[in-house]
Amino acid sequence: MKNSRAQFEKRFRQGGYRLTSSRRVILDILHSGAKPLSADDIYLAIRAKNKNVGLTTIYRAVNGLVKASLLRKIVTSADQFRYELVGERTCEHHHQLVCRKCDSLIEYKNFSAEEIQLIERIEKLVSDKHDFAIDDHQICFIGICKRCKK
Repeated sequence: MKNSRAQFEKRFRQGGYRLTSSRRVILDILHSGAKPLSADDIYLAIRAKNKNVGLTTIYRAVNGLVKASLLRKIVTSADQFRYELVGERTCEHHHQLVCRKCDSLIEYKNFSAEEIQLIERIEKLVSDKHDFAIDDHQICFIGICKRCKK
């Protein structure tokens, strides 16, 4: 179930953050999109709407939204990130498969019972070893997609 824009704005303000016009536009773009976007993708989408916002402003706004727990930062390589709304697609847990050649991102969410047990076991082992209460995780597999392998 999708959260409304008003729900995201309310959560943001409740966290004590100011909802600037840049942050509002970013929320709109991610809310209407079907997949996680990089800061560059967000910048291009804003430019396509004839909005004049600098890339530095986008990075600042995105980082503020991550800090407010409205966006999830997905690490897709050593220096590449994509962002998705928390509570949108993330309400159904998923992992990512990222192609190193074409940079495509596939959301993987049809977990087998064996995969779920393995992840739960890893979480418990890490939690016990470090006395750390894990409440979420991200897994991103990086490789070569079927199309690029051909």
